[in-house]
Amino acid sequence: MEKLNQSKTRVVLMASDGVVLAVEAFWSEHGTLSSSRSHAAFSKIINAMRADLNGQSSVALDVLQRSLFGGSNA
Repeated sequence: MEKLNQSKTRVVLMASDGVVLAVEAFWSEHGTLSSSRSHAAFSKIINAMRADLNGQSSVALDVLQRSLFGGSNA
C-alpha cells in the first residue's frame, strides 16, 4: 500500500491537470480494477498520460482498455 501511495503522490505532483482529474475520478468512483467501468476509468488515466507525453493521444479508449485488460472487439 505504501508503494501505491508513493506512486499516486508522484503522479499528482508531476502530471497535468487532466491526469490529476482522471486519477481523482478513478479513486472517487472505483478504487480497484474489478469491473469494466473501473477498467474504462483507468484507461482514461493512461490516455491523459499519453496526451501529456505525446501532445495528443489518438488511440481510442476502447483500444487502450483492451490493450491493458484484454477482451475482444465484440
